[in-house]
Amino acid sequence: MLSLRAIEHGDEPHAPPAAPFGVDGNFDGVAVSVDGAAWYEIQGLRDLRSDTICHCHRRLHSPGV
Repeated sequence: MLSLRAIEHGDEPHAPPAAPFGVDGNFDGVAVSVDGAAWYEIQGLRDLRSDTICHCHRRLHSPGV
């Protein structure tokens, strides 16, 4: 389980590159990779507000586990 808290800090939202993307992805969200080369967004953080803390939770699993 991945749990995090996030809040907006006044910048513009940035979408991720087309998936899978490399290590140079610069966007508002959380990404995971099984090999360190191909990354996939699992949680977008582009709809945050500056007056509310977002509590995000994602189950993480590997195929076949």
